[in-house]
Amino acid sequence: MFMTNNFDKDFHQRENPQVTIEQVWNQKSITLIDARSPDEFLAGFIPEAVNIPLLNNEERALVGTLYKQAGREPAIEKGYDLLEPRVGLLARYFENFSKEQELVVYCARGGMRSKAITALMRSLGYRASQLIGGYKAFRTWNLERLENYQLPNLVVLQGGTGVGKTLVLNQLRNSVDLEGLAQHRGSMVGGVGKKPATQKNFEANLLMALDCSDPNQVLFVEGESRNIGSTTISGNIHGQMKRARIAMLEASIETRTKRTVEEYITSQPQETTEIRKRIDFLVKDLGKNKVAELTSLFDAGNYHDCFQFILVNYYDRKYAHSMGKLTIELTVSTEDISEAARTLEKHFSL
Repeated sequence: MFMTNNFDKDFHQRENPQVTIEQVWNQKSITLIDARSPDEFLAGFIPEAVNIPLLNNEERALVGTLYKQAGREPAIEKGYDLLEPRVGLLARYFENFSKEQELVVYCARGGMRSKAITALMRSLGYRASQLIGGYKAFRTWNLERLENYQLPNLVVLQGGTGVGKTLVLNQLRNSVDLEGLAQHRGSMVGGVGKKPATQKNFEANLLMALDCSDPNQVLFVEGESRNIGSTTISGNIHGQMKRARIAMLEASIETRTKRTVEEYITSQPQETTEIRKRIDFLVKDLGKNKVAELTSLFDAGNYHDCFQFILVNYYDRKYAHSMGKLTIELTVSTEDISEAARTLEKHFSL
């Protein structure tokens, strides 16, 4: 056991093995450890990373202020004063990892926080390395790769709300669910019941999803505007989506209504009140009187008629306007989701 009474305040000065993001990206045998504060981690992290903060949010702010006001050495000393009482707790937490496991630690810029945690872990016998440049280096690399990513075999699934585009995507063997990555359905009520991803996490997980797809097969994605909720698809990727081959998915209005009610009401009854609030947003498009009628239907539990009217008179009109002049290669019925997926894969197979 690591003894706190022998605590050495030179961990930030020790030399550790260094690795690059290219060496650790998408390597299932490597565990990534994020040494930044919880708030930094929540704003964006490398996929699959585990957050083991050297300092909590308040402590990070305190040390940062001290650095600006008094300089580097007093800030480092304060950091060690905050760390020392919890070294034993950290050592016990590290016991969740095997000492044969390859561990890579990063902080904001590959500086003192990750250096200290890496050195501490190595002093306890763990196979720890430090990520060069930290999260900032990863973020730069992430954006550069997305802006240069090529998708030569891309097919975009188009179709009105409720046709089941996501349901079909989930049955296709080589697909990327952009709305799933964004945690937003891309509609007026798209974020209800979800925890929308940050832009940084959306782009990190998009790159991971693309790298995990098969480049030798057709890749299916759902047609989206460039913005999905508060996240934005990179210009390069979205540009390729606009030039991709297109499959149009269709279903009867009854099927679409049933699926919409299932997704927004039946599967998340706790969000009914929030869904009702969103109907009021339609006043500009449908008028006060019609919105009043719709909310009355909703309050009476007549979700079928309420959503069917919204589908036909709001979503379908918006969708028709956004489609412009598309060249549709294939039209597929989604009354049977599994059959639709088989039809798509057969038609677009390489």
